[in-house]
Amino acid sequence: MYRYYAIVTSEKNCSPKECIETYNQRGCDGERHFKEFDYDFNWTKLPFDNMEMNTVYMYAMLIPYILFNAVKKLQHFKN
Repeated sequence: MYRYYAIVTSEKNCSPKECIETYNQRGCDGERHFKEFDYDFNWTKLPFDNMEMNTVYMYAMLIPYILFNAVKKLQHFKN
Protein backbone atom coordinates (compact mmCIF):
# COMPACT_ATOMS: atom_id res chain seq x y z
CA MET A 1 0.00 0.00 0.00
CA TYR A 2 1.30 3.44 -0.94
CA ARG A 3 0.64 6.76 0.73
CA TYR A 4 0.96 9.95 -1.22
CA TYR A 5 1.33 13.38 0.34
CA ALA A 6 1.36 16.85 -1.17
CA ILE A 7 2.69 20.12 0.20
CA VAL A 8 1.27 23.31 -1.27
CA THR A 9 3.44 26.34 -0.67
CA SER A 10 4.03 29.78 -2.07
CA GLU A 11 7.71 29.66 -1.06
CA LYS A 12 9.83 30.05 -4.18
CA ASN A 13 13.30 30.32 -2.65
CA CYS A 14 13.70 26.86 -1.17
CA SER A 15 14.40 23.47 -2.63
CA PRO A 16 11.83 20.66 -2.39
CA LYS A 17 13.92 19.01 0.34
CA GLU A 18 14.02 22.27 2.35
CA CYS A 19 10.25 22.66 2.00
CA ILE A 20 9.67 19.12 3.26
CA GLU A 21 12.01 19.64 6.22
CA THR A 22 10.33 22.94 7.11
CA TYR A 23 6.88 21.38 6.87
CA ASN A 24 7.91 18.40 8.99
CA GLN A 25 9.25 20.69 11.72
CA ARG A 26 6.10 22.78 11.71
CA GLY A 27 3.84 19.76 11.61
CA CYS A 28 5.25 18.23 14.77
CA ASP A 29 4.28 21.01 17.13
CA GLY A 30 1.85 23.19 15.23
CA GLU A 31 -0.60 20.50 14.27
CA ARG A 32 -0.51 19.05 17.77
CA HIS A 33 -1.49 22.43 19.23
CA PHE A 34 -4.47 22.75 16.89
CA LYS A 35 -5.55 19.21 17.73
CA GLU A 36 -5.45 20.05 21.44
CA PHE A 37 -7.44 23.25 20.80
CA ASP A 38 -10.05 21.36 18.82
CA TYR A 39 -10.61 18.43 21.14
CA ASP A 40 -9.56 19.61 24.61
CA PHE A 41 -10.64 23.24 24.48
CA ASN A 42 -13.76 22.93 22.33
CA TRP A 43 -12.69 24.79 19.19
CA THR A 44 -14.44 22.26 16.93
CA LYS A 45 -17.80 24.00 17.38
CA LEU A 46 -17.61 27.67 18.17
CA PRO A 47 -20.50 28.85 20.34
CA PHE A 48 -21.45 32.10 18.60
CA ASP A 49 -22.65 33.10 15.13
CA ASN A 50 -20.71 36.34 15.43
CA MET A 51 -17.03 36.21 14.43
CA GLU A 52 -16.06 38.92 16.93
CA MET A 53 -17.59 36.97 19.82
CA ASN A 54 -15.88 33.76 18.63
CA THR A 55 -12.56 35.62 18.58
CA VAL A 56 -13.08 36.69 22.19
CA TYR A 57 -14.01 33.09 23.03
CA MET A 58 -10.82 31.80 21.38
CA TYR A 59 -8.67 34.26 23.32
CA ALA A 60 -10.47 33.28 26.53
CA MET A 61 -9.75 29.58 25.86
CA LEU A 62 -6.13 30.38 25.05
CA ILE A 63 -5.47 31.45 28.64
CA PRO A 64 -6.36 28.07 30.21
CA TYR A 65 -4.47 26.32 27.40
CA ILE A 66 -1.29 28.23 28.25
CA LEU A 67 -1.78 27.53 31.97
CA PHE A 68 -2.47 23.86 31.24
CA ASN A 69 0.78 23.52 29.28
CA ALA A 70 2.72 25.37 31.99
CA VAL A 71 1.46 22.91 34.61
CA LYS A 72 2.33 19.97 32.35
CA LYS A 73 5.88 21.29 31.97
CA LEU A 74 6.22 21.80 35.73
CA GLN A 75 5.04 18.23 36.35
CA HIS A 76 7.52 16.97 33.76
CA PHE A 77 10.42 18.77 35.47
CA LYS A 78 9.40 17.46 38.92
CA ASN A 79 9.49 13.85 37.76
